[in-house]
Amino acid sequence: MHHELPFSSGADRRARATGKLRSTDEDDVAAVFEAAAELFAALSSPMRLSIVCHLREQDMNVQQIANRIGSSQPNTSLHLRQLHQIGIVDRSRSGQSVTYRIRNTFVADLCKIVCPGH
Repeated sequence: MHHELPFSSGADRRARATGKLRSTDEDDVAAVFEAAAELFAALSSPMRLSIVCHLREQDMNVQQIANRIGSSQPNTSLHLRQLHQIGIVDRSRSGQSVTYRIRNTFVADLCKIVCPGH
């Protein structure tokens, strides 16, 4: 089940759209824990963590990322799709090229601790 990170703007927008605004502090705490668990699950993959660390340096397309992490383009695309779905990375299209960047600055800051050399 996918839940947007509660500290991103999309969570509030979705809550208003569905009419499910949080009503209690317990709901807020539970949502934060659920989102944190989802975030850490996404980053538990060495491949996805490496992608995020490299994107901290600069925005890149799939082939550039694949070259940096030593993976195939299809495999890299799968990981990028998962990172995009959870809201960690964003993508923009320019012609036929799709460029990825870190969307969530909290994750970028977290990666400074994990991969300081990147």
